[in-house]
Order: sequence, then structure tokens, then C-alpha cells
Amino acid sequence: MEPQTPPENELGLENELSFDLLSPLDDKAGPAQRISSRRAAEMVQAALAADTAMVRRAAELRQVLRVAAVVAVILALGGAAAAYYSIAMQPRQDPAPAKNPAAEHSATPAVEPVAAPPPSAPSPAEPPPALPSTIDREPTRTTSTPSPRRTAPSPKREAIEPAVPVEDLLRLANEQRRAQHWREADALYQRVLRVHAHTPAAYVAGVASATLHLERLEDPRGALRLYQSALSAQPHGSLAAEARYGLADTYHALGDRAAEAQALRDFIAEHADSPLRPRAAARLGKLSPP
Repeated sequence: MEPQTPPENELGLENELSFDLLSPLDDKAGPAQRISSRRAAEMVQAALAADTAMVRRAAELRQVLRVAAVVAVILALGGAAAAYYSIAMQPRQDPAPAKNPAAEHSATPAVEPVAAPPPSAPSPAEPPPALPSTIDREPTRTTSTPSPRRTAPSPKREAIEPAVPVEDLLRLANEQRRAQHWREADALYQRVLRVHAHTPAAYVAGVASATLHLERLEDPRGALRLYQSALSAQPHGSLAAEARYGLADTYHALGDRAAEAQALRDFIAEHADSPLRPRAAARLGKLSPP
């Protein structure tokens, strides 16, 4: 009777798994018994699982050791910093000077008895020192005679004012005028007249300030002064027509009909092509009837 042989695939699988996985596989003498393919696969899976668990535990152990090292370094640095801070905050004490016995001995000399001086004859009485005269004395200050105060000379106003470009001053003044802040705008125009006198900017600021004084600030006399100053500085300037017509309006506000009529005649004679000429002629006809 022929012995039965296992199938080829089973023999091949058993031959592949015939290496030594664990030792010993049994307790019998001689070569180890063959194991089935299922048993070999289970043993391989168990070995792989054990190896994976060991690798994971080793990684976790390394992570724990790394964290512990970092914590130890931080604690060491914190302790060093605290020690340095405590040492730095302690008050510094100067070392006491060394005692010199010889110096101490020499510093306290022995006291020797001193003989009393012989009695001397009484000296004649000395006259008392003369009192200083009232001229040499410093005069006493009373509440009725206050001490004079020294007043420092006041610097010029132009030196106190900051140096601002004249274009910026005119721009700010026009902005205040558009916002109907009449006094603030006039203050800026007056500043241009004061700081930048005898310049084209001062000429423009003078005419603008005169218009404000006449139409908004109810100050026709101030407007008259400003219009006359502008026409005196530049009789044929770019704003001469506005200044002459404003001068006629100023005389009208003051109630001076003769001066108003003369200002209108000057305006018509100097500015024949002005759009305000028909209005000026109509006003002059009412003031000077034929």
C-alpha cells in the first residue's frame, strides 16, 4: 500500500515555513515536528504583533525621556535665574575696615594733670564795640514798601508766532471763511498782514479782511482803513476794482453820500470794462440827480 502524500501546494507552504521561528518547538529528541500552515501563520502574526508592541513602547519611552529632559533643563534654568535674582537684589555691604590696635592706642592719649594758671591782675574794662551806623545797614522791607519787580522785556509778537508759509495761512483763512467762521478767518488775514507786510499776499489778505469787516463784522470804519491801505499799496492791482467798489459800499454804510459818489466816479473812470460798471452808474445817478 503506497503512502499518501499531501498536495503540492501544502508541501510548498510547509517547506517555506520550515525555518526556526521559536525554539524549541517541542520537548522531544530529534528534529522538531512539522507544524501546519495555520499554526505557522499564527506564530508569524504573534511575532509581528510582539515586535510592533515593543517598537511602540520604545518610542513612547523615548518620548517620555525627551519630555523629562526638557522639563529638567527648564527647571535648572529657572533655578539659576531665581538664584541670580536673589543675589542681585541683596544690598551690597561694604566691608568693615580692619581695626588697627596701634591707631586705637594713639587715638586716646593719656590725660595729664594741668596746673592752674596764676591769678592775673584785672584788666581795665574794654569799651563795647561800636554799632554800625544806619547807613551801613540793609533797609528792612515792610509790607507798606513792596520791593520793585523787574519786568522782562516782552519779545516781539512776530518772533513768537511760528513760521508758517503764507500760502498755508491764506488757505486756512479761506477755509474758515467758507465755514462762516468770520472772526477766525479775519484773524488769519490779519496775521498775514502783520507777518508778511508789503507782499502780494498781504495785498490779497487786506482786501479780503476789509470785505469781512464791512459785510460780516459790522465794522465799516475798519473796512475803510483796509480798503484805503490796499489801494494805496497797489492802485492798479488785480483787486483794485473790488477795493474801489467796496470803498463806495463802505461810505454808503457810513452815510457819507458825497464820499460814496466820488468813490463811484473813480470806479467808473478806472474800471470801464468791469461787470459792476452798470450798477455803479445807476447808484451814481441816484446820488447825483441832474
